[in-house]
Amino acid sequence: MARVPLQQTPQVGIDTGSAPQFTGGQIQPVQDVVTDDIQRFGQAQMNVAKVAFQIQDQINDTNTTKLHNEFLDEVNKIELDYLSLTGGDAVATIDKDENDNPITAFDQSTIKINELLENIASKADNAEIKFMFENKAASSSRAAIESMTKHSIVQSKKYQNAEIQANITKLSREASGDWKNYKDPESKWAINTAAAIAQANNFADLNGLLANSSQRANLINDTYNTIHKDTLDSMITAESFVVAQTYLNDVIQSGTINPLIAKQYQKIINTGYTQTTGTEIGDSIFDNTGDITSGDRTTVLNFLNTLESNNVANDGTGGFVKNGVHFNENNELIDYTKEDSFQSIETESFESKFYNADTNSFTFAQENLPLYMMLVTKIGVKKADSIFTKAKTNAGGKDANNEDIVNNIVILSKEALLKKYTNENYLNLVNSDIDFIASKINNPQYTINSETGLPLQSELIAHAKATIQNKDKLKYAINQIKARYTEAETGITENYNELKRQATEIAYATPNGWKNISPQIWEQLKEEDKRALEKGYSKTDNQEYLYELAVNPSLIEELDQNRHLLTEKTYFKLKKEQEGLNTETKIIEATGDVTMLKNTLNKFDMGDLYTSKNKTKKAKYVAIHEAWKNEINAQQITLKRKLTRAEKQTALNTVLIDNVNIDNDPFLGFIGGGDTKDKNIFFVDQDRLQDVYVDVPYNGENVRIFISKIDPDEVLPKIKEALRKAGKPVTSKNIADYFVRKGQPATLDEAFAYKEEE
Repeated sequence: MARVPLQQTPQVGIDTGSAPQFTGGQIQPVQDVVTDDIQRFGQAQMNVAKVAFQIQDQINDTNTTKLHNEFLDEVNKIELDYLSLTGGDAVATIDKDENDNPITAFDQSTIKINELLENIASKADNAEIKFMFENKAASSSRAAIESMTKHSIVQSKKYQNAEIQANITKLSREASGDWKNYKDPESKWAINTAAAIAQANNFADLNGLLANSSQRANLINDTYNTIHKDTLDSMITAESFVVAQTYLNDVIQSGTINPLIAKQYQKIINTGYTQTTGTEIGDSIFDNTGDITSGDRTTVLNFLNTLESNNVANDGTGGFVKNGVHFNENNELIDYTKEDSFQSIETESFESKFYNADTNSFTFAQENLPLYMMLVTKIGVKKADSIFTKAKTNAGGKDANNEDIVNNIVILSKEALLKKYTNENYLNLVNSDIDFIASKINNPQYTINSETGLPLQSELIAHAKATIQNKDKLKYAINQIKARYTEAETGITENYNELKRQATEIAYATPNGWKNISPQIWEQLKEEDKRALEKGYSKTDNQEYLYELAVNPSLIEELDQNRHLLTEKTYFKLKKEQEGLNTETKIIEATGDVTMLKNTLNKFDMGDLYTSKNKTKKAKYVAIHEAWKNEINAQQITLKRKLTRAEKQTALNTVLIDNVNIDNDPFLGFIGGGDTKDKNIFFVDQDRLQDVYVDVPYNGENVRIFISKIDPDEVLPKIKEALRKAGKPVTSKNIADYFVRKGQPATLDEAFAYKEEE
């Protein structure tokens, strides 16, 4: 402490100038100088102490502030770290205490704050600084914890909401997986649907929605709509459009589907039904090469299945017709197979008075069986029996010729049909098919090409035009006939080439080896091929053929068929090259794949991609083909086996339904353009691929993922592999979903450093 100097007693000098003068004035007491000095000294000491205390207070305040600032910096970091956590991360259990009690992220943050307070308090120079710091820090701690508490409550609610929504989504998908049994009250569909609605009510309760509020009602309706959409999507994916129509009718009647959604799916069902039905009729026409007048019931039923009146969405009575069987809207049997339908019709026909169980045949003229079975499907056995009996009588009884009987059957049938079907459109369709059946009796069905053994394609198409009145359905039927015809011709060509290959191997094995070819093979060969085999190897190479091989290496697969154009030396040189290329089996497989691709593109109304001369469309066809081949190869590597034809079809369907969004210029949004939604990725221009994105729901929010941002060298291939192993379609949507769930990794190590998802 500073020392204050003491004032000394003043010294008085003696005046020697003159003698003192004495007067009679008042006498003053002598002053106590020493006492005054002591008083002044005490006051000075008190002032010094006061200053010292003030200085110490300032020092304490400064140190307290310094410690508090240090505390605030760290507390703010802890608080911000916690506030950055959202959804389940904010309420997650991350540890347990010594009593095995859970420690949440919130608990851990609070513990860190308390430990931080204690740690910094220990740095105080004295008790007063510690006391002052603890008071300030306690206030700051309370503010931070209060902020984190509010965040925890909000995120906990969000997490619960997200979990409920995720559970609703899961239950909806599980329900849709059992779509075939949706009418069964004990089915998985019914149980999961009820559970999803219960979860929706839990969500409403959590968010304080009143029992009779419109908000709760909207939530329940949204849940039903989700279930209906998932279920309808499953039906449509399985191409069970008849079932989908029945389901849609049911949910419309129940009032649980949004009318706009119902309208949307009605359009999809109509289109899908038209496509599949037209294609199925086209298949039936191509496959029906038997004699319908022979009395064979299977042949007749297959023929009847080529008629449009036996495959329509509405027969005019509110029911659909599939494979000749009429279903009314109250029928519980919603997914008859073709075999089921044929058996049903045949079983009903056995009730006829004309049926002889001993001979397993009908007693009327065999060629009239198609007309009879047609009437069974439309008006039943009893009325069909009555018409056949009356027709024979009207035609002259026992002596009547069959042409007159048939004419009378047609007349009487149309009279009976007029009473049964009041819908003019369907009645006209049935009458037209009755006339068509009659025209085929006692007349050859098709002209057979003697070389291929196939009916003329033109006559098959004429058959389709004679029965199918719906233009769109006719288009798909004709496309399928052409596709099947091409496929059959290809198969015939391949079979012949194999026959020729066998003959060629024998012919060139030895000089004049053609003489060793068996008569069975030799007689099937074309004359020009016989002459070529008789000649053997050429003495000089055909330069034109060598040029064709040079510009089109794939032609080397036809090497054996053309070895007569080459010298023996050149042939064996090229043979070695051929062995390094695709085998004939792979070429056949590839040809079949191309046919499948074209057929599928027709179903998706994308047939012009391979028929058009437009370069852009050709490029898109090539892109789709390449993507499909890549997916097939990738799956075969993953599965370590070849894909079945059905698996290839599924892979192709996945490629064609890979829809994405395109992030457009914000200015476009300003003027009303905005982003492009749900566009097939193969119809996205190459220069816009970097703008392709999908929105993925995660933790109650939509996460926007740009596919181009996913590492293409490591992460993206690994994600695709994981999806394939899980049996999930490799679409942009599923890729983005997996990417988000993995934490949007930038590297392979970051993404897959831990166990793969089950």
